[in-house]
Order: sequence, then structure tokens, then C-alpha cells
Amino acid sequence: MRIVVAGDDEFVLSGVQNALASVSDVAVQVVAADRNIDPLSDLPRPDLYVICLETITAETAGSLFRLSLADKAVAVPVLVLVASTSDWASKLIRSGLCVIIRSKVVSSHLAAMASLMMAGYMPLPRDGVDEVLAHAAVLDEIDSDRDNAGRKLTRREREVFELVRLGMTNPQIADALSIARSTVKSHIESILDKLGLHSRLEIIMRTAPDE
Repeated sequence: MRIVVAGDDEFVLSGVQNALASVSDVAVQVVAADRNIDPLSDLPRPDLYVICLETITAETAGSLFRLSLADKAVAVPVLVLVASTSDWASKLIRSGLCVIIRSKVVSSHLAAMASLMMAGYMPLPRDGVDEVLAHAAVLDEIDSDRDNAGRKLTRREREVFELVRLGMTNPQIADALSIARSTVKSHIESILDKLGLHSRLEIIMRTAPDE
């Protein structure tokens, strides 16, 4: 098995590499990368990405989604280690990415999280569990509504749906999914029609009622 660790701070990368060295039968590849982590998708597919960032911005959120939504038979899990939290970090957690504050993780826990994620599990920070469960319950309700109406969202519409929920603009969504802005607009119009909604704001409110 193989883990790709990426970031722009050599000290942090070295610490993460040493922590992951205790994971059995795993090769760790360290890659220097700035906020644009898109080139990682050109590397041979690993079993886990560990991305080390100072904080998460709209730009880095788009890059992370390009990794997690890549068109592959089996998605590669992404563990994001950040120095400080942000609104984007909370949004990514609600979307199923594992985002952890570095200072809250000891080496043994990092190794354990990596093993769990490569085995198909998704560890969550304690303060993010309630948000994820609440969001999952609302998504189940929406899935039920679509089933009853016989009008399910396509895979691509669901991806656009999730990025709209994160607060991304059409250009940001187009960049994240590598599609035209006009295509994003068409997908959003279809989503609104299928869900019986009338505006982008209604999508955000429907999927995150506590915000």
C-alpha cells in the first residue's frame, strides 16, 4: 500500500512521514506542493492522500474536490491536516472529507487514522460528528423525495449539488469539476427542477438547515 503526503512545509512533512512510518506494509511518498495540489492527480494512484495545509481557502477546497471527485473506479480517501480551522474546513467535514487540526493529533493517532482510512473508514473530529450526522439525515430525506418523484439526480448533478452546498460559485465549481461554466449552470437548473426548488440559496438552506 502507498500513501502520498503533500504540503509546502518541510518540517511538517517530515513529522507526518515519521508518524506514518509505524504503519505496517505501507510506503510513504512525500511530495512538495503549494496550495495548488492538482498535480497530485497525475501521480500513480495511492491508497491515501495526506494533505498538509496552513488553512483551507476556496482555491484549496477546489483542489481537494478535484482529488476526491476524480473519475476513478474506487475513490482515494483524503486526510487533510491543517494548522488552523476555517469555514471551508467545516464545510469539507460536512461533505465527508476528513479534516483535522494538526496540533490536536499525536503521532500514534495519525498512524491509526491512516490505517482506518485505507481500510474504508472515515474518522471524524469529535466536534464535527453532529454536523455530519445532521447533514446525512437531510440528504436521506432528499434522496427519499427524489425516489418518490422518480427523478433522481445524476452522479454529476450530485457533485454539483454538493459544491453548491459548500458555497462555491459557478466558476469555482467549473474549475473543481473541469467542466464548462455553462454546463454548471445547466446542472444547477436541472437540480432545482428535480428538487422543486427555486434558487441557489434554497439548495444551501435545504442541505444545511442549521446554518
